[in-house]
Amino acid sequence: MNPRAGGMKMGRMRVLVIDDSPVARTALRQHLEHAAVDVFDLASAIGATRAILQNGIDAVVVDVSMPGLSGDKLVDVLRSNSRLRGLVIVLVSAKPSAELREIARTCACDGVLSKDEVDGQLVPLLKRLVLSKADPLRTPRAVNPPAGTTK
Repeated sequence: MNPRAGGMKMGRMRVLVIDDSPVARTALRQHLEHAAVDVFDLASAIGATRAILQNGIDAVVVDVSMPGLSGDKLVDVLRSNSRLRGLVIVLVSAKPSAELREIARTCACDGVLSKDEVDGQLVPLLKRLVLSKADPLRTPRAVNPPAGTTK
């Protein structure tokens, strides 16, 4: 179940961006806000669960490579919380494509994008994933890895 009752049906999509780089966080925020998405952000995984629950977050966009708890490990933490299991989680990274494909295979995330693919693919991917989780009869279309890799 999405932590926000009704997901996007209740209004604008709400996305939490987690990235230790202020430049990357700002770029992701601006990209999402330009697409009429409500954006919240954190510089680390600390406080992610609280931010998700308090703000009715529909999706999380998280950098893979962060000090402390990496993005792929944060996915495991979030998936272990019964109230967050249906949350949409997309990993972003500057890592090479082969490494991203491997992370996508071993991680319970909903999608993976390289940071250079964000501009054209992040918003459509998030919308498709959030809508598919809000409507369990609808399943997301597969997209060629790593661009929008879905499970």
